[in-house]
Amino acid sequence: MPEAKIAICDALLELLSVQSFESISVKEICSAAQVHRSTLYRYYSDKFEVLKEALQLVLATLEREISLFRGEPRDKICEQVFKFVARYHFLFEKILLTDDSSKLRPILQAVLIENAPAVILKGRTNPEDPARQIIASYYSGAVLAVIEWWLRENMKPEAAAMAEYLSMLFSSPAIS
Repeated sequence: MPEAKIAICDALLELLSVQSFESISVKEICSAAQVHRSTLYRYYSDKFEVLKEALQLVLATLEREISLFRGEPRDKICEQVFKFVARYHFLFEKILLTDDSSKLRPILQAVLIENAPAVILKGRTNPEDPARQIIASYYSGAVLAVIEWWLRENMKPEAAAMAEYLSMLFSSPAIS
């Protein structure tokens, strides 16, 4: 990925840590990324596309972290998800708990659906497969609902307990 794209995504995430998505302008993103406006528009049509790619980068980080726990019990993997959400709580709160959430949540859910873990999809790799789309939509929506609830509860109970609850969602006969 070109350095400029990474800088643009990082700049948006940095800005999101201190202000709402709605209030962030393309000019501010460019200034924070130290790139010209034309550079941003070379890669993205608007700040929503920047957010989508930034979320993909953030979730790629989560994927790398979770990969270290392959072979561990499901609840240990789920615990890492909650620890990750806690670390990036400012981002998840902006997406799920603010007035912007009606615009931002579908972007996050689309990224989750695109990157749904293979264990959930049971080998369904064709993105056009309706069953894959339904399964990925169901589980991404459930995970977001659980994360949203947890954020509203000020991240209580602890990540380990939440992991146990989330793990129960993944114990469905459809994927076990």
